[in-house]
Parts: sequence; structure tokens; C-alpha cells
Amino acid sequence: HENKLLVISSTDPLEESLRKNKMPTIGVLAHIGNRIELPSGKARVVLVGEKRVRVREYLNLNHTSEILESIIENLPKVECIKEEETVLVNKLKRELEEYIQCLPYMSNSILESVKKITSLDKLTDVIAAYIPESLERMQSYLSQLDPKKRTTMILEDFNYGKKTFNIEKELDSKIEQKLDQTQKDYILREKMRIFKPAFQKV
Repeated sequence: HENKLLVISSTDPLEESLRKNKMPTIGVLAHIGNRIELPSGKARVVLVGEKRVRVREYLNLNHTSEILESIIENLPKVECIKEEETVLVNKLKRELEEYIQCLPYMSNSILESVKKITSLDKLTDVIAAYIPESLERMQSYLSQLDPKKRTTMILEDFNYGKKTFNIEKELDSKIEQKLDQTQKDYILREKMRIFKPAFQKV
């Protein structure tokens, strides 16, 4: 409809058939940003998310050969005091940079993307999509309409990610030290085995 699509995430990724009572009630209204026809005859489509919407009703669920349609409505916007929003936006950007510096496997490409974002609502969505989290956690982000609460969720995930990495780093260091000592002990034993006959002759 008018180049618009509703993007939803299944609550159960293992479910093969569509069941009305398990269909999500929150989705993302998106438009087709780019469409590339591939040599195989298939098409690669790039979707651009516009806003969260509530799904009032799913239509033609039983007609699996047809495109699934739905009736949607706009969600109420959660307002945020401007001064508070500015503070939270700046804090999120600082915490994001620290998070990336702490975790060497995280790309810093997102820093340029968020540099000019001043809306807390948009910033939380961009960062949430960047954090490597489970499907359930991502669905929680999608379902949370309040950007201040999403900010808290992101800070919690940053903190958990840094703590987990530090624990893993400490564990790796202990294992490496133990392996080094084991290797040294082995080399020493081998030297003793080789030189022992010579000592006996002397």
C-alpha cells in the first residue's frame, strides 16, 4: 500500500504457520528505500523504518498464498522534556563510545551515524539495533514505547556487556597463564630427562 510495508517479528521463530494469538501487536511501518533486481531473477529490497505502529487486526491469515494484510494505527507519542532529552542523548553517546572502546570486537562505524541525532526516540532505536542481543531482547526494545525507558535498557545492556567482557578477559588471562606454566614445566621435565643420563655418567 503506497510502497509501505509492515515489518513484524515473530514471537516464536520456530513456528512455521501463522497463528492469530501469537502474532505481535507492535510492528514497524517501513517503505522500500531501494530495490535491486538480481541476475537470478530475485530482488534485493532495502527497507527504511518510519515509525512504530499498533496492529489492530490481521487479515486473511488463513490464505497462505496471499500477501498478509493488516489494519494498523499510530501509537501515542511519549513526550520528553527538552532539557532532560538533551542530557540523556549526550549521556547515551558518551556511554556508547565507552562501550565500543571497552569491547574490541565492536565496530565504531555507528559513532558517525549517531553524531547528529538529537532525538532520544531515534537515538535509542539506532543504538538498540546495533547492540548484539537476543531476539527476545530486541522484541522488548520494539515493544517499549517510552524512549527514556529504552535508554535505561540500553545502559543496562552496555553495563552487562562490559562486565561480561571483563570476566571473559580475566578468565582468558588465567587460562593463558596456566598454559604458559604448564608449558614451562613440560620443557623443564624434558630437559631433565635429556640431561639426566649425562649427570649420572659424571
